[in-house]
Amino acid sequence: MNQELRQLRARIGKLQKWLDTEANSELDMQKSNPIPSENLLSILLDMLNRDEGKSQRRKIIDLKSVSNAFEFLQANSIATLPELSEKMNVMRGEFNRQRKIEAC
Repeated sequence: MNQELRQLRARIGKLQKWLDTEANSELDMQKSNPIPSENLLSILLDMLNRDEGKSQRRKIIDLKSVSNAFEFLQANSIATLPELSEKMNVMRGEFNRQRKIEAC
Protein backbone atom coordinates (compact mmCIF):
# COMPACT_ATOMS: atom_id res chain seq x y z
CA MET A 1 0.00 0.00 0.00
CA ASN A 2 2.78 2.44 0.91
CA GLN A 3 4.73 1.51 -2.20
CA GLU A 4 1.64 2.19 -4.32
CA LEU A 5 1.20 5.57 -2.68
CA ARG A 6 4.85 6.47 -3.31
CA GLN A 7 4.53 5.41 -6.94
CA LEU A 8 1.33 7.39 -7.35
CA ARG A 9 2.86 10.46 -5.73
CA ALA A 10 5.88 10.22 -8.03
CA ARG A 11 3.60 9.85 -11.03
CA ILE A 12 1.51 12.82 -9.93
CA GLY A 13 4.68 14.86 -9.48
CA LYS A 14 5.73 14.08 -13.04
CA LEU A 15 2.25 14.84 -14.29
CA GLN A 16 2.17 18.16 -12.47
CA LYS A 17 5.48 19.14 -14.08
CA TRP A 18 4.05 18.15 -17.45
CA LEU A 19 0.86 20.06 -16.66
CA ASP A 20 2.87 23.18 -15.88
CA THR A 21 4.62 23.01 -19.23
CA GLU A 22 1.32 22.29 -20.99
CA ALA A 23 -0.37 25.16 -19.16
CA ASN A 24 2.39 27.52 -20.28
CA SER A 25 2.12 26.35 -23.86
CA GLU A 26 -1.69 26.56 -23.63
CA LEU A 27 -1.38 30.18 -22.49
CA ASP A 28 0.90 30.90 -25.44
CA MET A 29 -1.61 29.28 -27.79
CA GLN A 30 -4.52 31.23 -26.29
CA LYS A 31 -2.65 34.47 -26.81
CA SER A 32 -2.12 33.64 -30.47
CA ASN A 33 -5.56 32.00 -30.92
CA PRO A 34 -8.46 33.88 -29.29
CA ILE A 35 -10.90 30.92 -29.61
CA PRO A 36 -11.64 29.67 -26.09
CA SER A 37 -11.18 25.96 -25.41
CA GLU A 38 -11.83 23.86 -22.34
CA ASN A 39 -8.59 22.60 -20.79
CA LEU A 40 -9.01 18.93 -19.90
CA LEU A 41 -6.02 18.96 -17.59
CA SER A 42 -7.54 21.60 -15.37
CA ILE A 43 -10.82 19.65 -15.30
CA LEU A 44 -9.01 16.50 -14.14
CA LEU A 45 -7.07 18.42 -11.50
CA ASP A 46 -10.29 19.96 -10.23
CA MET A 47 -11.78 16.48 -9.96
CA LEU A 48 -8.71 15.32 -8.03
CA ASN A 49 -8.78 18.30 -5.67
CA ARG A 50 -12.42 17.72 -4.69
CA ASP A 51 -11.71 15.34 -1.83
CA GLU A 52 -14.10 16.56 0.86
CA GLY A 53 -15.55 13.63 2.77
CA LYS A 54 -13.80 10.97 0.69
CA SER A 55 -12.31 7.92 2.32
CA GLN A 56 -8.62 7.16 1.90
CA ARG A 57 -9.50 4.27 -0.41
CA ARG A 58 -11.71 6.50 -2.59
CA LYS A 59 -8.91 9.08 -2.80
CA ILE A 60 -6.47 6.40 -4.00
CA ILE A 61 -8.96 5.12 -6.58
CA ASP A 62 -9.56 8.68 -7.82
CA LEU A 63 -5.82 9.35 -7.95
CA LYS A 64 -5.28 6.22 -10.06
CA SER A 65 -8.12 7.19 -12.39
CA VAL A 66 -6.83 10.73 -12.89
CA SER A 67 -3.31 9.39 -13.38
CA ASN A 68 -4.51 6.99 -16.08
CA ALA A 69 -6.45 9.80 -17.74
CA PHE A 70 -3.36 12.04 -17.71
CA GLU A 71 -1.29 9.27 -19.26
CA PHE A 72 -3.86 8.80 -22.02
CA LEU A 73 -4.07 12.54 -22.71
CA GLN A 74 -0.30 12.91 -22.73
CA ALA A 75 0.29 9.86 -24.94
CA ASN A 76 -2.21 11.18 -27.49
CA SER A 77 -1.25 14.88 -27.23
CA ILE A 78 -4.76 15.84 -26.14
CA ALA A 79 -5.36 19.06 -24.20
CA THR A 80 -8.83 20.26 -25.23
CA LEU A 81 -12.33 18.84 -25.51
CA PRO A 82 -12.40 19.04 -29.34
CA GLU A 83 -9.14 17.07 -29.49
CA LEU A 84 -10.59 14.45 -27.12
CA SER A 85 -13.78 14.24 -29.15
CA GLU A 86 -11.80 13.72 -32.33
CA LYS A 87 -9.71 10.95 -30.72
CA MET A 88 -12.84 9.24 -29.37
CA ASN A 89 -14.41 9.29 -32.86
CA VAL A 90 -11.28 7.68 -34.31
CA MET A 91 -11.28 5.03 -31.58
CA ARG A 92 -14.99 4.29 -32.11
CA GLY A 93 -14.38 3.85 -35.82
CA GLU A 94 -11.53 1.42 -35.16
CA PHE A 95 -13.66 -0.49 -32.66
CA ASN A 96 -16.56 -0.76 -35.11
CA ARG A 97 -14.23 -2.01 -37.85
CA GLN A 98 -12.86 -4.67 -35.49
CA ARG A 99 -16.39 -5.79 -34.58
CA LYS A 100 -17.32 -6.11 -38.26
CA ILE A 101 -14.20 -8.17 -38.93
CA GLU A 102 -14.93 -10.46 -35.98
CA ALA A 103 -18.57 -10.87 -37.10
CA CYS A 104 -17.51 -12.17 -40.51
